[in-house]
Amino acid sequence: MGLGQLATIRDRLLAHGRAAETPAAIVVAGTMARQQVETASLADLGEAAERLETTSPALIIVGEVVGIRQHLTCSAQAVRGATTPVAVQ
Repeated sequence: MGLGQLATIRDRLLAHGRAAETPAAIVVAGTMARQQVETASLADLGEAAERLETTSPALIIVGEVVGIRQHLTCSAQAVRGATTPVAVQ
């Protein structure tokens, strides 16, 4: 349902003051082997959705929190490669 309403959600966020450059992400099948993540600005989120192979289940994330994805990815890679227990903060 979320991606089916993506244009409406985006348009309403923009109409209510969200900046077009606001970071956004679409996560399909989160935590599953078939997980897909596309990131874009709020204005370009429709184009990001078109790059997805499948569209359900999907989560739309909007805001600066999208920017921590790179940090979390690097931390997860460090933990997978560690030979001793590591706490990720």
